[in-house]
Amino acid sequence: MVLQKYTTTITHIETLNDHVKLFKLQFPEGKQFHFIAGQFVILNMIDFEKKQQRRSYSIASSPIHSDYIELCVKILPDGKVSSCLDTLPVGSHVELDGPYGKFVVDKEQDKELIFIGTGVGIAPLRGMLFDLFEKGHKAPVWLFFGFRYENDFLFKEELSALEEQYHNFHFLPVLSRPGETAAPDLDTGHVTGIIPLYIKNPANKIAFICGSLPMVKDVVVCLEGIGMTKEQIKTDAWG
Repeated sequence: MVLQKYTTTITHIETLNDHVKLFKLQFPEGKQFHFIAGQFVILNMIDFEKKQQRRSYSIASSPIHSDYIELCVKILPDGKVSSCLDTLPVGSHVELDGPYGKFVVDKEQDKELIFIGTGVGIAPLRGMLFDLFEKGHKAPVWLFFGFRYENDFLFKEELSALEEQYHNFHFLPVLSRPGETAAPDLDTGHVTGIIPLYIKNPANKIAFICGSLPMVKDVVVCLEGIGMTKEQIKTDAWG
């Protein structure tokens, strides 16, 4: 896969909640961007202090769309890149390079796949799920998605619709800080407490974990407690 630099155009911005946005970046006409679901790109931006900044963002869309990618970005008040990105209107240009990363489904197509993500860690998992079902994956697929508040339930309708459409997809949203009006059908707590309720046999399974470094470490311990080996676990951590 050839690594290149691109100047993309923001063609759509969707506000997912009060601190997360989905950016659609279009590639120049005639240019195709080939990547594997789960990989990431690096944005190159000038911050408010006129300094060059580079930040990695997982691709949240499917490789079936080679003319654009989607990035799920948490807007941080002190973020050198995210806060600058938040000021750009549709039509603005964004430079990036890539793709990078080995957090991908490789030769595990016939295995039972377990995806675990928290917060914006759902981004690469979203693209991977779309890719799997577009390719006709038949083995069971699990998604454990942890978030703090109900407002942090990203892609709720989209992921629920996938579960309705594909009978081999099991979607387990996990709410860690439920309010008085929390939906009764949501599991509550942390993903490490919910996973063992559903995954009891490690045989023929591969797990993909995406989130903060402490969360990823905790989930690895959880999966090893079920009996999964390090060879069965792939991780994508930050922080």
